[in-house]
Amino acid sequence: MNVVSNISSFYGTHPWHWYLTQGLPVVTLSYLPFIFWIMWNAISKPQHNERQNILDLQLFQVASWIIGNLSLLSHKEFRFILMIVPITCVYVGFGLDVLEKQKLLDDYQVKKKDNVDPGTKIKKVRFDLPKSNFNQKKSWFYCILFALGITNFIPAAYFSIVHQRGVVDVMYWLRQRSSGIGLEDNPVRSVLFLMPCHSTPYYSQLHKIIPMRFLSCEPPIGF
Repeated sequence: MNVVSNISSFYGTHPWHWYLTQGLPVVTLSYLPFIFWIMWNAISKPQHNERQNILDLQLFQVASWIIGNLSLLSHKEFRFILMIVPITCVYVGFGLDVLEKQKLLDDYQVKKKDNVDPGTKIKKVRFDLPKSNFNQKKSWFYCILFALGITNFIPAAYFSIVHQRGVVDVMYWLRQRSSGIGLEDNPVRSVLFLMPCHSTPYYSQLHKIIPMRFLSCEPPIGF
C-alpha cells in the first residue's frame, strides 16, 4: 500500500535526499567518518587487502540498497534505517582494527627495512621506532576510542532517561492511582489519552486491567 498508493504520506513527506542529508548523519553520528574512511581505502587501495575490500564493498552495497529503496517513499523516519546500524558498527570495528594494528608503522617499516636482517620478523621493527611517534599514535588511538564512547553514551543516556520521559512517568503515576495509592478510596477507573496516538507505553507500563483509550491515527484507507 505504501508503494502503490503512497498511504504513508498521510503522516508527512520528506525530500528524496532526506536519508542522506539528515537521517544517516543522525543515526550513525560519530560512526560516519569511519564509513567514509573504510570505503575510501577499499576503493583507492584495492591491492592492500582484497578480501577485506570485497567485504567492505558488499556491506556498502547492502546499506546503499536499503537507503535507496526507502528513499523512494515520500514518508521517511529515522527508525526506518536503524537496520543499517549493525553495518556501521562493522565499519567502525574495521577502522579501529586498522588503527590499532598499524599505528602508522607502514612508513617507518619502509625506512627501516634495509637495516633489518632477512630473518628478522616485522615485530622487531616496532622497537626501532621513535618512541615519541609511537606514543603519540597510541594517544591518538585512545582519544578516538574516548570520542566514540562519549558521542554515543551521552546521547543514549539523555534520550533514554531525560528526553520526553513524561509519557513514561504518566504511566507510573496512573499505575499508582489505579491502585488507590494517594487517592484514598477514589482510584483511577478509566483513562482517555488526548495526545498523539501511541505516545505512551500503554498497558506494558500500567500492569492494571482498566479501560483505556487514545486518539487513533489510522491512515485513510478506503476513503
